[in-house]
Amino acid sequence: SDTSAMNSYQSIKTKDEQDQLECGRLLRRTISFSNNCSNSFCERHYRLYFPSCEEKDFTETEILPLVFTIHCFGCTWETMSHWVPVAEKYRFVLVIPEGVGKSFNALKSACCGDALEMEIDDVGFLQGIITELSSLSFNSYGNTSLPMVSRDLVYGMGWSNGGYMVMAAAKLFRAIAPISGFQVSNELLPSNDRPTGLFMHHAEDDINVRIAGCCSDRNMPSCCCSLSRNEEICTSASQKFEAFGNLVNQCSNKEKENVVVSHYYGDGNIVHCTSLSNCKANTTFCRHNKGGHFNKPNFENGFIMTSSIADFFANDACTFSGGQWNSNEGCHCLSSSSLGTYCSLTSGKAKHGIESEISLNKTSPSSHAVPPDAFLGSTMKFSLLLLCVCTSMVVFRLFYKNRLRYTGFQKVSTDTAIELRKM
Repeated sequence: SDTSAMNSYQSIKTKDEQDQLECGRLLRRTISFSNNCSNSFCERHYRLYFPSCEEKDFTETEILPLVFTIHCFGCTWETMSHWVPVAEKYRFVLVIPEGVGKSFNALKSACCGDALEMEIDDVGFLQGIITELSSLSFNSYGNTSLPMVSRDLVYGMGWSNGGYMVMAAAKLFRAIAPISGFQVSNELLPSNDRPTGLFMHHAEDDINVRIAGCCSDRNMPSCCCSLSRNEEICTSASQKFEAFGNLVNQCSNKEKENVVVSHYYGDGNIVHCTSLSNCKANTTFCRHNKGGHFNKPNFENGFIMTSSIADFFANDACTFSGGQWNSNEGCHCLSSSSLGTYCSLTSGKAKHGIESEISLNKTSPSSHAVPPDAFLGSTMKFSLLLLCVCTSMVVFRLFYKNRLRYTGFQKVSTDTAIELRKM
């Protein structure tokens, strides 16, 4: 069960880079499976990347999005290594899990490989990583303060087997982006009322995972990797998408029509993205007219919307903290008390505000009567001090805003309509 999974994984000490956390370096970490360990895979591994930083960049209240990228069946973690520069650009904390036998157990999808056959608890594996990273303080490693992660800002992207996996573990994420792999079943859905954003992708000419669905119906073309044995009747990607929208994000099309936006890329690539209306979270499905399984020449170059997915996650993280997202300029913090890449940094501004309040209290007239000329002098001093404080706050604000600002990739709105530019 999910409850037991949360307690079954524990961080362990190894001879790898477990205790050498630092910014700008891809690290290998190990986590142990402590309960019901009936196979040789009692220890699991994942890659962890913090974006480049200096000691002055982060404090204990700087929270960055935690993004999982999950590889396909038959792949290794290196398949997702191209997300490292993406994480650097967007200042994501990146996690690349390693599958057992190059596979993940995505449960009801009957996918895939050794992990499925051995009934590996991969939902628990991902949950264990989240628990570990959100509970440990990385604030005192060496001379560098590292950013924090929160369970509230966790995102998942997966390809093929990884796409099935992020949908199987949807309850762990604030938003997911499954590519070439889809599933929906009641037991996999979030158990609470929390919606999960969906940015789903599939190619019409995919012969490995058919966009029309995978099933045992002999009148339908088969899928790879024994996927066709799972269902008797094929359910298409569009049907699964709408089911997820209705069941998870409570979408309703009664008042407003769905929004369809077409995007044109080079070499005849056309992507039609449909966003369901009246949803509690963005629910978008992009149909690619070509691309197959996005594995030629490789996933990094075969899938053309990696930066769009990163922008989707960044936009959501920004708006979650009350900011306003701009793909070219980053997250604009609308509150004067919020700073940082995703407006999650509050300690610096809060401290400044406290100091201002103390200064104002010291210069305020006392409750006792004072001569008029003394009161006037106090008032002038008070006004000058207030002017200095306000000026300092503006300079402080501009300094941090410019220093922490970064340039994003393509624009993907978390509003109903998805707007993309040519890549």
